[in-house]
Parts: sequence; C-alpha cells; structure tokens
Amino acid sequence: AAKLAALGQLSTGVAHEINNPTSIILTRLGLLISTADEEGLDPELIADLETLEHQTKRIAHITQSLLRFGRKSSLNSQLCSLEDIVDLTISILKHTAQKQNVLLNVEHNENATAYADSQSIEQVCFNLIKNAIESGATQVTVRTSLGHISVEDDGEGMDEETLRQVFDPFFTTKEIGEGSGLGLSVSYGI
Repeated sequence: AAKLAALGQLSTGVAHEINNPTSIILTRLGLLISTADEEGLDPELIADLETLEHQTKRIAHITQSLLRFGRKSSLNSQLCSLEDIVDLTISILKHTAQKQNVLLNVEHNENATAYADSQSIEQVCFNLIKNAIESGATQVTVRTSLGHISVEDDGEGMDEETLRQVFDPFFTTKEIGEGSGLGLSVSYGI
C-alpha cells in the first residue's frame, strides 16, 4: 500500500512535469504538418511528422493516465476497431521485432471491435507485444476477435516467482536501466 501511495505521488508529479512540454511539442508539430502540407513537401516527411504527432498524443494520454493513477475515473470508452489498434501497434514495434529477429504474425477475425478507451487499449497492446518481443521468442502472434485481443509468443515463459510478481509496480526481470517495471502494472490497471 505504501509503495502504491508513493507511486501515485510520483506519477502525479512526473505527469505534471511532462504535460507542459508535451503540449508545446503537439502545438509545434501541428504547425509543422500544416506548413509541410501547404508547401507540398515530401509525403514521407509529412507521414513521419504525423507519426511523431500520434506518438506525442500517446505521451499526453499516458500522462493523463498517470494523473488518474490510484483514483477512480471514467475512461473515454467508445466503439473502436481492435484491428486498427493492433495494426497501429504492430507498425510501431515492427522495427524492434526485426532488429531482434522476431516474426510478428497478426490474425484478424471479422468484426473485431470493442467498447473501450482506444488509447488505453493501444497502451496495453504495446506493453504486451513489446514484452513478447523481448521475451527471447522467435515469433509473436496477435489475434483479434469481437471484444478480444490475445498476444502469444514462443518464448521460454516465466517461473513461479516471476508469475507471482509480474503485475507488481516496479517489478522487472530486465537489467537495471532497461525497464521501469511499470508496463504490465499499468496494463493490469487499465
């Protein structure tokens, strides 16, 4: 309980510190995208700027999640496409998977939708797929169906001790400096 209370205080402070620069970055990126579009600049450059804008919006959403941490609040739930969420997440992690020689498989079933907060589900997908890629696996399979996303890898799995702690805040099996131990805890909370 003390650890969670400390995490709540820390997350609120960090979120406030990150919020202002994130807002400035979003504003400037919007201006750059609009100028690049008006000037007819390279479509790849515009696409890269739009990717940066999307990821910055994710940072803003994460800071809002940190501000909500430890207190009840409503999520922005609406009907969303789980296929779109998974495809976006895969596009973000594709390079990481290639660098680690991990094959990413995606299997979509028809009508893969859910009533959910799409940015929160995107965060959960990102954390699960990234952990699967880093598990020592050679392949990761992500499946969508109505109201459901599953992530499966062929890594070696977890021992009993790790399984007991995997959702605890700050618990990580990674080397010092390589993981915060918050990804699965935040995902569990979502």
